[in-house]
Amino acid sequence: MLRISQPVNSGRDLTVKLEGRIVGPWVNELQLACLAFLNVGRVLNLDLSQVTYADLEGSKLLVSLKSHGVKLKACSPFISEQLRAIEESESL
Repeated sequence: MLRISQPVNSGRDLTVKLEGRIVGPWVNELQLACLAFLNVGRVLNLDLSQVTYADLEGSKLLVSLKSHGVKLKACSPFISEQLRAIEESESL
């Protein structure tokens, strides 16, 4: 399960806290939520400090969001390594 908290508004930035696992159907839910936040023309920050796991599709979504200007905050070493590996494989 993934909990997506209401965004905290800080000027031009919106920070959304994620809690749980970015897997299965939650990947699409996160994508839809992020698109809704991005469509208002603000800078989106995702607080990943409480994310315990992301499957391959979840990790790919995070990499895609990052490439579109979303800032990923407080990633665990595990999530950071997953994202780095995907970014490297996409650059080949």
